[in-house]
Amino acid sequence: MYTKLDDINMSKKILDYIEKNPSALRGQITRDFSTNMRRLKQLESQGYINIPPEMPREIRNKEYRENKALQSESA
Repeated sequence: MYTKLDDINMSKKILDYIEKNPSALRGQITRDFSTNMRRLKQLESQGYINIPPEMPREIRNKEYRENKALQSESA
């Protein structure tokens, strides 16, 4: 279980990260902070942070296909 101090410290770090990287995605935040989406949503529901909106599926799939094509070309 997280204490209020843990929540405040984590939210400050995340807010600083988002300020430095305004185009940061949810996945990047979870990877860079070794946390999960449940924790981010918990902090958001408590009012500590505002997580970026989820990337629309069409854009996410398009980027995945483009990256996969680039990887196969370079191999």
